[in-house]
Amino acid sequence: MIKGIVKRMLKKEINPLEATLEVDSTSGGVEGVTYRKGFTVQTEGRRDSVNTQGLSKKKIKIMEEFAALLYHQAQQNGVVMPGEVHLGKGLSSKHYAGGLRDYTNSLLLAYSTAQND
Repeated sequence: MIKGIVKRMLKKEINPLEATLEVDSTSGGVEGVTYRKGFTVQTEGRRDSVNTQGLSKKKIKIMEEFAALLYHQAQQNGVVMPGEVHLGKGLSSKHYAGGLRDYTNSLLLAYSTAQND
């Protein structure tokens, strides 16, 4: 299920926010995400991994946005420990939570504005 959503997102049929909302609504809720050396999404009673090796820089950027938005969604769903997201210096759920939060807020604003156009 998640792999199909990721495939559509990487083809730019849907954006990372739409992909996040689709994962959340079709899976019983996002419970966590790990994006460090790999990419794993935890949903109700299920864990799915997506291979990110060999992706272009543009597609990696899309996956990073998706990871940040999934992390945010897990928090919105009330998950106390929504996983770990490390996108680089200044953007980490562990050491730079404020930077990750600001980045996620900018994504939410950009994609919600784009949907209203």
